[in-house]
Amino acid sequence: MDKKSARLRRSRKARFSAKRLNKTRASVHRTNQHIYIQAISPEGAVLASASTLDKALKSKVKV
Repeated sequence: MDKKSARLRRSRKARFSAKRLNKTRASVHRTNQHIYIQAISPEGAVLASASTLDKALKSKVKV
């Protein structure tokens, strides 16, 4: 099993576990310059999102 398939297997396992428990999950994407986060419902709909590109958040967070 290569690294990519192992990572996908772990993420799939976490998503199914969160769906089974009916829990909201967070998806975080981090680059060298910015951070992006999404709150995702068990059904897969995005409930909220934030980014360091947002003007309101940019002034509060030092990246």
